[in-house]
Amino acid sequence: MQAQQSLSNISGNRDLWIAEYRKELAERDYRSGLEAAENKGLKRGLAQGLSQGRNLQKFETAKSALNLGFTPEQISLITGLSESEIQRL
Repeated sequence: MQAQQSLSNISGNRDLWIAEYRKELAERDYRSGLEAAENKGLKRGLAQGLSQGRNLQKFETAKSALNLGFTPEQISLITGLSESEIQRL
């Protein structure tokens, strides 16, 4: 009953209806913006995590190759790491 009365009041007052409509649009835009920002952050975080994982894997591969007797030059060709990065391992 109260909702029906509120609807009746809003419907009967054009200015109030317009104000409520604008408020609803603003809230919808705000929620949409938050969702878009969250999705962008998730994508950025995923890309950064994948990149860090790839780099970590290169260093792990380089360590294993050093232990197997590969030269820094060979490891550099395999992993894409510089010879100075490999020598620091």
